Amino acid sequence: MTVILTAILFLLLMCSFYYEVISVKGANIPFFTFVITYYFIFHGLFAIYTPLNVPHLPFSRDIGSEAVLFTLAFVGLQFAGYHIVSRTVRFRPSPLSCDPTAALILISWTLMVGYFAIHFVLQNYSVPSLPQLKMPCWYFALSTLSFLLLRRQLSLPHVVALVAVVGVKLSIDLMNGFLTPILFSVLIVLSAALSLKSFRTIIILGLIGVSLFGSYGYIKHFSKTVIKGERTYLNQFTQIYSLQGFKSSFDSLARRSSHLSLTSLVMERTPSLVPFDNRNPFLDAVINHVPRVLWPSKPREVQGNAFGKRYGILNLDDKQTSWNLPWTVDFYITFGPFLSVLSIFFLGGAFGLAVSWLSSRADQPFWFGVYSATLFPLFYQESNFSVMTGSVFSVLVFLLVAYRVAKMVLPLSSVRNA
Repeated sequence: MTVILTAILFLLLMCSFYYEVISVKGANIPFFTFVITYYFIFHGLFAIYTPLNVPHLPFSRDIGSEAVLFTLAFVGLQFAGYHIVSRTVRFRPSPLSCDPTAALILISWTLMVGYFAIHFVLQNYSVPSLPQLKMPCWYFALSTLSFLLLRRQLSLPHVVALVAVVGVKLSIDLMNGFLTPILFSVLIVLSAALSLKSFRTIIILGLIGVSLFGSYGYIKHFSKTVIKGERTYLNQFTQIYSLQGFKSSFDSLARRSSHLSLTSLVMERTPSLVPFDNRNPFLDAVINHVPRVLWPSKPREVQGNAFGKRYGILNLDDKQTSWNLPWTVDFYITFGPFLSVLSIFFLGGAFGLAVSWLSSRADQPFWFGVYSATLFPLFYQESNFSVMTGSVFSVLVFLLVAYRVAKMVLPLSSVRNA
């Protein structure tokens, strides 16, 4: 049944790509194409590959039919909700009275500098609420500047500066052994290319993205062994570029990323061995929007660690490791099967409404940046809902205020001449 699920997910992926990229005239934000790609890889391909090839799994290699059917319903109804709304609710394009490119470039570089400032501040100090702005600053700046670059609205000095800054960001991620931020940066530019139908860029970035899946072990080795002088604990991994090295590197990634196997484990044990969780992901997301500056005693998100212990994935004395809860798991253990698929249907509709509205804005580069900083990360539904959505509206308000200030700083005449 896993093969059947993977085939259906592939068909949904092709449908989303057609609806969001091929059949649409003009720029359109291809959000759900990325959502389905995530499920196709992490709930489909990895679910086939991992039980057959990856040793030392923390859960059973057998995937139950209930998990397959639940995942199919979960993804299918999210797909239905999204496309029903996005294809039926149309917004009239907003008028653009002046060219805001200069203001957009100003805010983009300001937030780019802000990202690095926050990064280095957090290396030495613990500042409440500041971490929530770190990655949105990067996502917004990278996406808007990339969007302008693909539309040939970025001058050569800005292009050179952008390449240099991306190189610095890549170096930081490599030294820390972080693959996901590197992949996200590639995907944000890929999203801009898909939106603008820059197919040559799409092919190049697609090949880079695929190659990154085999680089997990090498990035970890570079960070742990080359930079920090520590041992890299990866099964049968060798730093020599070889077929065995790439396989062990890929296996290490697949071990933590076979989310259908995790869904199967949870459904087998809930509620017969482990009771349903009494929290509410939507309420937790609302609570997370309250800045810690205003609520210093706000409860910290430790769901990943508690979840790993409840289901026997982590040792009971492990207080550091966090095991990700994909949305399929997070919704199932809190809402049960029926309310999970019902909730995700309406949530898919909300995504469709938001993306349809954002795609209709005349000031497209700015709103694409807003999308990249708020909605785009939600395609990667591999961590509990409240963690991923707990700052969406706060970031939105922050970006709107910052853009308004940038327009006030630059006189209208300067904007027209940008």
